[in-house]
Amino acid sequence: MSLPKWRPFLLHAAVWGALFVAYLPFFLTNNIGQPLLRDSLGLGLLLLLYYGNARLLMPRLHERERPGSYALAVLALWGGVSGLRLGLEDALFGAGLATGFPSLKRYVLYVLLLHGLVVVVGYFVERLRWREAEARRSQAVISEQREAQLLYLRSQINPHFLFNTLNNLYALMVAGAPEAPEMVLRLAALLRYAIYSTREARVPVLREIEHIRELLWLYQVRFEVPLPIALTVDCPAPGPDIEPMLLIPLVENCLKHGDLDYNPAGYIRLRLRVTATELLFETENSRDVVEQPKDAAHGVGLANIRQRLRLTHGTARATLATAATATTFTVRLHLPLPPHAQDSHPARR
Repeated sequence: MSLPKWRPFLLHAAVWGALFVAYLPFFLTNNIGQPLLRDSLGLGLLLLLYYGNARLLMPRLHERERPGSYALAVLALWGGVSGLRLGLEDALFGAGLATGFPSLKRYVLYVLLLHGLVVVVGYFVERLRWREAEARRSQAVISEQREAQLLYLRSQINPHFLFNTLNNLYALMVAGAPEAPEMVLRLAALLRYAIYSTREARVPVLREIEHIRELLWLYQVRFEVPLPIALTVDCPAPGPDIEPMLLIPLVENCLKHGDLDYNPAGYIRLRLRVTATELLFETENSRDVVEQPKDAAHGVGLANIRQRLRLTHGTARATLATAATATTFTVRLHLPLPPHAQDSHPARR
């Protein structure tokens, strides 16, 4: 068992041990007989009182919203343990029961007040412990919900691209084109990454770039002439880690909403730049607003990315900005990098 799990037990043991040691001088200086026995008896009954309230009555009555029953049970426990202590000490020590006190009444009052203090302290300590445990449980639920939401968002593959690729693959296979087998392999690799990488918290950015190249190849194979798609990577190896499937949807967005299919002057420009402190990924594609006057679908994939950034980076650190003109659409993703981010992946250590 790890030390953090032992910490509450060790803390309680230290407090009770200190209390035991603190009482010994009182018994010794007042010439009270059998000081160890009397100190042990008093401490044992305090333990019974404290944990009987904190670990038995509170969970069963107070935390189940039965305050009346809890109050009666605490009074019974307080009175019962106090009476038990006075009875046992009278039987064991007789005339020496109130040694060190002005009178027997003062000693009885001392026992009642001490036991009452233990009940009150136990109540507040247990309430604090319960609230901390509740906060941890709530945080765990929030974390699980956030992780489930992230997995869902990451796993959303653009069906438009997938269907087009499968149609192209079918046409190539019917025509007996030599590119068909390679197309199958590359599509399988891309789908494997899209499905299985989402189970990882982070992946190397250059690994995502490799699959972006696969994506661009699968798009290019539809055309007989090279397309004006430029991918620039300015990232020293091995590069930092990012969330999986963070950049690929931005590239899919360009392919889906660009005008390469019918515009001879159309283009797509992709650029990744990584420094010691930041990662910048920019996409720019030409578009024809006459053909797509209400291209609201642009916002669907981008909203997905923005939501993921809010879940993983908060609202102030990572940004996803867009800019549109009559003929172009630009997306700019900015991620601040923590120190030594480029050496953070376990596989590199």
